[in-house]
Amino acid sequence: MHLSRARQKLVALLHGTSRLGLISLCLAVVLGGLMAVFQLPSTVRADSYEGLQSYEQGRKDEAIHLLRRAAWQDNDIFAQLKLGDIYSAKSESDKGYRDPVEAAVWLYVALLNVNVGENLYYRPVVDKLSTRFNDAQSKLQDIYNNLLQDERIDLRNRITYIEACRGPDGLILLGQLHDRRFERTSIYLPPTEEQGPTGGGEDYWSQNGPSGSYYSSTPYGSGTLPSFRSPLYGETQPIEKSDLEARLFYKLAEIEGYPYAKEYLEGLADSAYSYTAGPADPKQADLQARAKADRWLSPFEFYAAETRYRGELPSGLVLSDECPVNNAREKALMMGRQLIPPPILFEMLDFLGFARGFGPRDMPRAISKYQDFLGEPQTGELTPIQIVRLLQIAAVRGHKKAQRCLGIMYVKGVGVVRNLVRAEKWLLAAAEQGDGEAMYALSELYSLGGRGIEKAEDKANRYRQGSAVAGFAPVRSEFLRLLENPPPPDQAPHQPRRHYRHAADEPASDE
Repeated sequence: MHLSRARQKLVALLHGTSRLGLISLCLAVVLGGLMAVFQLPSTVRADSYEGLQSYEQGRKDEAIHLLRRAAWQDNDIFAQLKLGDIYSAKSESDKGYRDPVEAAVWLYVALLNVNVGENLYYRPVVDKLSTRFNDAQSKLQDIYNNLLQDERIDLRNRITYIEACRGPDGLILLGQLHDRRFERTSIYLPPTEEQGPTGGGEDYWSQNGPSGSYYSSTPYGSGTLPSFRSPLYGETQPIEKSDLEARLFYKLAEIEGYPYAKEYLEGLADSAYSYTAGPADPKQADLQARAKADRWLSPFEFYAAETRYRGELPSGLVLSDECPVNNAREKALMMGRQLIPPPILFEMLDFLGFARGFGPRDMPRAISKYQDFLGEPQTGELTPIQIVRLLQIAAVRGHKKAQRCLGIMYVKGVGVVRNLVRAEKWLLAAAEQGDGEAMYALSELYSLGGRGIEKAEDKANRYRQGSAVAGFAPVRSEFLRLLENPPPPDQAPHQPRRHYRHAADEPASDE
């Protein structure tokens, strides 16, 4: 009975009719979590060999999904190289999947992939990999040279999103890419037979390898592994060197538990490698990095969501998001499946055009159309990830209720891992469209504060007043009572009464 009441309160809140605002979510989330813990979904693992087989058999949409999962979650170099081929339309039959930015993403990631080392113990394999890497680097350079400036920014954002999704390991790599001490950032293969016994080997290391003890080397014949080189030539790179950005990503990795992140951070404090202005005191620098890390957001709500084409290719296949699902995210997803009500999901399906001509009873048919859009099996029943993605897509495309709901979900960790900064982003987006409940939620957020959100009573009051003006009934009645019953003269504010009307009439702001 208590669980049923809690869920009813959540449904009411998401519909914009709750009288308790964010508070009504607390009981629902806590009790709903008891159900979620025992119903975690199994994680499906894909490998590149399945994807390559599907590609050879002509099932290209299926192949791309399998390859993306393997390339992303397992850092599989064969999947990454194949995706680079497909998105660059190396084969004429792949032209419907052509996306130069996406091709550059996976070629770049492949050329950074240290997992290639597991294949470097047999010379014929080394020779073929060396040729493959040289071809990939040449292709990447050609693509990058022809990208527009906004496409290069998009490339950087996609790489950042992918690596950040991988957790501490990916965050450390992002730190290294920004770190001036790491001038060469991809694997250097031993020389091929054609290069001769010394070509590119120890002579290359002595002439081009970085100084100091930051790199180790393992002899392989006449070659040396690993050495590092940039996936791209020239001064312009998708990820520019910046000590401040390096410190940010090392700090993010430290927060997520990377065991040697502290050593990376301490290394940046070495005056011999200090290139940018910043706090001289290491403690002050650490506090600055922590504050920046607390406010950091990955570039997209989901992969390629905010790009010009919203992640859709000419073929109609979307660029799927394959962020690994850890334990915290699994629990959040299950809470979303238990607590997000069907009426809201149907409203989002209708907004996105998947339910047009259908009624609520036809929801399975609308869901199947949505699943077809995602390129996933048309079961007529939403998976936990598909539920969250539905709200995310609607929010990115401007639906104010979706933006408000998504913001509240981030506040409470329902469907998504709790993140107050991202909650603020979506609640602000809804508030800018006049959503009164989003304004009220913002007032609660600024009253309580939290990681990345400072307490700010002036903002809280402004949004509380704005929610009343927007017609959010519980706050409106409270605000009207305040106007009707002003405080005693000795407690009255210095401003005249018109101050209240002016503040309420002003649009909500985060300043």
